[in-house]
Amino acid sequence: MKLTVFHLDGEKTLRGGERQVLYLAEYLRRQGHENIIVCREGYPLHKEAVSKNFKTLCLPFWMEWDPFSAWKLRRVIQKNPHAIAHAHTGHAAALAFLATRGTNALRVVHRRVDFSVSNFLSLRYKYLSADRVITVSKAIQKILLQQIPTTCRASVVHDGFPYEKIKMVYSGIDSLAAPTKRRNLFRQNLAKEFHLHPDWVWIGNLAALVPHKNQKTLIEALPSVLQKIPQTHLLLAGEGPDLKELIQLRKKLGLENHIHFLGFQKNPFDILKCLDVFVIPSWGEGMGSVLLEAMAAQIPIVGTTAGGIPEVVLHNHTGLLVPPREPLSLSRAILEMIQNKPLAEQCVKNGLERLQEFSVEKMGSKIEAIYQSLYESSESGESLETPRLSLILITKNEEQDIKACLQSVQGTADEIIVVDDFSSDRTRDIAQEYGARIIQHDFESYASQKQFALEQASGEWVLNLDADERLSPELNLEIREILNSPSKSVHGYWVPYEIHFLNQKLRYAGLGNEKHLRLFQRKFAHYTGGLLHEGISVPAPLNSLKNKIIHKPYRDLTEYFEKFERYTSLAAQKAFEQGRRFRWYHYGVYPAEFLKKYILQLGFLDAAPGFIWCRLSALHHSTKYKKLKEIGARDLGLGVSSNNN
Repeated sequence: MKLTVFHLDGEKTLRGGERQVLYLAEYLRRQGHENIIVCREGYPLHKEAVSKNFKTLCLPFWMEWDPFSAWKLRRVIQKNPHAIAHAHTGHAAALAFLATRGTNALRVVHRRVDFSVSNFLSLRYKYLSADRVITVSKAIQKILLQQIPTTCRASVVHDGFPYEKIKMVYSGIDSLAAPTKRRNLFRQNLAKEFHLHPDWVWIGNLAALVPHKNQKTLIEALPSVLQKIPQTHLLLAGEGPDLKELIQLRKKLGLENHIHFLGFQKNPFDILKCLDVFVIPSWGEGMGSVLLEAMAAQIPIVGTTAGGIPEVVLHNHTGLLVPPREPLSLSRAILEMIQNKPLAEQCVKNGLERLQEFSVEKMGSKIEAIYQSLYESSESGESLETPRLSLILITKNEEQDIKACLQSVQGTADEIIVVDDFSSDRTRDIAQEYGARIIQHDFESYASQKQFALEQASGEWVLNLDADERLSPELNLEIREILNSPSKSVHGYWVPYEIHFLNQKLRYAGLGNEKHLRLFQRKFAHYTGGLLHEGISVPAPLNSLKNKIIHKPYRDLTEYFEKFERYTSLAAQKAFEQGRRFRWYHYGVYPAEFLKKYILQLGFLDAAPGFIWCRLSALHHSTKYKKLKEIGARDLGLGVSSNNN
């Protein structure tokens, strides 16, 4: 399938990321795809794209969420039936989101830096909502996978980016002509331009002068190198906001004659070919595509262990690596690479071999495959198929409730998974009558038991119920409608609850607006929590259903008190493990809890069942704190009796 790929990059400079854009576009052009470079007019990327005969679409990129640029891009995208909007920077991702909403275009976002995403809106709308996210290293992939817990503001607990959506593709490099044949010429020309001597030892760094590139540590490492090799000179090619600070540091250390700021270089890799050692001192680095250029230029490499650098440079094999922000360690590695010629030569040789893993052909073919898979899945009819629904259920002697639960999902659940904690009643027999797959598994905690059940499910969607819960007929139909027209953009649904107690629906005492996340896509879900209550982790976007799950936690007061002892003990143990301790004011929990639920939360409107529920709830809380006191006393070895209040 011939695609039209819009490469979005609004950067004002031509750095490694922009070069990767051009490498990718050139590869895709060779495969017969049309490429349009969306960039700022007159800036280096635009000039390079024009020189390589690419179509360009110039936009102002006034701000990150630029509606004018988005509108203009959207008009062009809508004219192309098989369009891919590929955002190569974070700002471009915002533009791609606005421009493709409501169109048939697919959206791919490239992540090249190993910083945390700045805020939740950026995370959600730039990355979570993209059709695919491509990272240039495993380090970036790991950061995205781990970031949602600290960023997401939804009430559900998230613990990871959807793994299937994120793809890791290393950056690539075109093979460079053998640099050794012209190295002396490059070196002589550079020496003449910047008043250097060809016989000096030249170490260098090619990068923007910004904090995470950390040229500061490289400058601080230089005095130790000069003590051993006085004719060492440091060449820094690049520009950026740190220039003034770095010049001041050079002056402070008395290194004016040994550090040379070369400024922006149109052909920075001509400088790279002249170096004796290339140094990358970054404390943050997505991958460092310049490392590939250094390998191709056959220049020994010294770097740090930051970000994706260790994925490219293998310590003592293709270079030397040290911890970031350690000038002394960096100086030692530089000296080792300069003085140990056999090591340097072996690293160069190994680096050339390793480059085979980072070719433009490999990078381009993997990204092209991602594009094609997106369109194949969107046009193959997959989305028209009704996905399978798995019901997961954990049980322990639930013969009184499980039948009604399983009856309520008939016609909707394609698979029923029952994880049973070795019930001694007819629970398993009843479940088998409804075609359930029974798995016996020792209970450790609600979270671990439900996670185990989730791992047994095979359906694309999962419905989680407890044995004392059932779908209302309206909810059963609503779930069927959702499965008949599934939305790729929704990962899960909050389901409202209806609590029944003593044969009456409870509307008050804090129960009227209760919702739980019970319907979700299996591939995005993971259970968290402890002994008593489990949590479900599903990343946004989430939606809500209209109809309710009917929850009948206790058939009568006898059953309530059968569960009372276990639940209050688990609650007390959980509170103790969380660091909570009994305090004198906990003696007042019973009246406070009762007044809150019965008066403030209008529990009295539920008549006699409401009154009993509020009293039992207050009793539950007060007993929990009484048991917390006992646990604390045992922990201190005081042996306080349960009757000693």
